Amino acid sequence: MTRVSVVGSPETVRAGVAELVQETGADEIIVAAQTYEHAARLRSYELLAQACELAVQESGDRQA
Repeated sequence: MTRVSVVGSPETVRAGVAELVQETGADEIIVAAQTYEHAARLRSYELLAQACELAVQESGDRQA
């Protein structure tokens, strides 16, 4: 199993995720934020989505 942490500015995170994808050939990434407070964890995911230029959905807008 590959263990990777990517921490830093939006540019650093974007580059780290891109490098991980290129090195592994992954077509998806599982993200785990080690943050206890739910709102802070959601904010971390929003920041990651913005850094990687992904669409952010409101919590009630989930698609199955």
